[in-house]
Amino acid sequence: MSIEEEKKFILDNINGFTVKWNMEDNKFSISKMWKNITEYNIKQNANFFNELIKVICPDDIKIIDNCLMKFISENSKYFQCEYRIITKSQKIKWVLHKGRIFSDGKYNTLIINYISDITDKKIYKSDLEYLKYYDEITSIPNRLFLTMQLNRFINKSILNDRKIAVFSIDIDNFEKINDVYKDKVVQTLLRKIAFILKSSLEFKDMLCKLEGSKFCVVIVDYGNVLDIKLKAEKFLGLFNRLFNINKEKIFVTVCIGIFLFTKRVKDIENIFKYSNIALNNAKRNGNNKYKIYNKEMNIEILNNIKIENELRTAISNKEFVVYYQPQVDIHEKEIYGVEALIRWNHPSGMRLPNQFIDIVEKNGMINEIGKFVFYESCIQMKKMESLGYKDIHMSVNISKMQLEDKRFVSYVTSTLKDMKIDPRYICFEITERVLVEKSKSILRVLFEIKKIGVKIFIDDFGTKYSSLNYLTYLPVDGIKLDKSFIDSIKIHEKHLIIINHIVALSHDLNIDIVAEGVETDKQLRYLKSIGCNKIQGFIFSKPLNSEKLNKILKDKSNRGEFNIDCIKKTF
Repeated sequence: MSIEEEKKFILDNINGFTVKWNMEDNKFSISKMWKNITEYNIKQNANFFNELIKVICPDDIKIIDNCLMKFISENSKYFQCEYRIITKSQKIKWVLHKGRIFSDGKYNTLIINYISDITDKKIYKSDLEYLKYYDEITSIPNRLFLTMQLNRFINKSILNDRKIAVFSIDIDNFEKINDVYKDKVVQTLLRKIAFILKSSLEFKDMLCKLEGSKFCVVIVDYGNVLDIKLKAEKFLGLFNRLFNINKEKIFVTVCIGIFLFTKRVKDIENIFKYSNIALNNAKRNGNNKYKIYNKEMNIEILNNIKIENELRTAISNKEFVVYYQPQVDIHEKEIYGVEALIRWNHPSGMRLPNQFIDIVEKNGMINEIGKFVFYESCIQMKKMESLGYKDIHMSVNISKMQLEDKRFVSYVTSTLKDMKIDPRYICFEITERVLVEKSKSILRVLFEIKKIGVKIFIDDFGTKYSSLNYLTYLPVDGIKLDKSFIDSIKIHEKHLIIINHIVALSHDLNIDIVAEGVETDKQLRYLKSIGCNKIQGFIFSKPLNSEKLNKILKDKSNRGEFNIDCIKKTF
């Protein structure tokens, strides 16, 4: 190599220090930048490699040794390696060491060594690697890292017949938590959950953070399906409680979808897909649930997609109708109200809400259908008014999404005003599932509804642990005793005690109580004996379309003719 090439090499690497090694006389020429990087003084004619050995991290000496041995044995013209040094102040730095053979034109062979500080580059690269493979909030591996690891696990499991279970874990109602609490609180909660999950795992298992509020746990070498079920129960049990986060109390539950790896599944995306299908299936059953994936879930999804597509045309085709189930006051011996219930007049036959309402809520159609039910109910009230029934109450079920709609209250107000309907005879039924989150925005809407004059009832009362608590802070006018309690009459003595207390409590609080799902004379007599006089159920009537209900009301326009036997006979 020429002197010009030597100069070019040095200039190209000007940010470090250079060491010229004359191999003929084994002399070294070391630039002053040595001290800037190592913090040590060095004599100009000192043996560079002896001095270098003094500052290299002991674990990295073999790196430079191997590099030089390869350089010499292969008769190469160039070498390069990276290693760590320890400075005089005991700082650890990464350096890049390059070497190249030159000739000085005087038959002397030179090796020009260039050593530069690459610590910042290493840190930056390390940070990039960290951001690439780790979640920024929880500091646990992310989806990309999980994908790589799953590929490795899958290959090993195929070869060694190992068992792998993938758990998709999602925080219930996380969107609401995210809306209500500050980012700092939510991030602290996510870190807390990550710590709890990680602490519960064995060394061979893996925890990763997926998108949003989702986590993934990979269990390796499990015993059998029972072990997986016990593990799922354990995960559920870790939560289902209040968390104190930055002086905020947040009730947390999770749902879990589980996919058990089989040799037939080699696509990572399918593993995510199947565990997610199981997760969504668990969520449809409520909070704090888990499901293990099975093929039938795919059939269910396809069926749901078909129903969803049909639902989108059902409104324009006017396939939805509203039925009304009479509510009877057995003390006054008369119909005092009706509950509006949606039905889908599908081409294949009439469909009940439990066959489509979950899909409606999921695809966002519930607000539109809710408006339809409320409007039809108002029309029915005007029809009943024309028959002389001005004070029959109309109960309408209201969903969580409707209460979260900012236009809901104004829509109700304008509709009642336009149709000249007294709001005192409208009852909105809210399920306990809607109330359990104690959403401030929903509470505000309920109080606004109350100001209008519309009554508020808690539906399915008694099915949640905090039922009585609702009565202390909600503007409640009445409760509907859940059918599960009615079914237990004369079967479970403890339930009778609970029913007695609920009825007595409603009287003490001066709020209405309606028993729904009453079907037998025994149930009716018992409810009457404890003072629960407002009854809804098949014992009097199944839900009726508008025409049939109006016919009954017209035939019995004289309220004096109403009595229990007459009503039962009529229906």
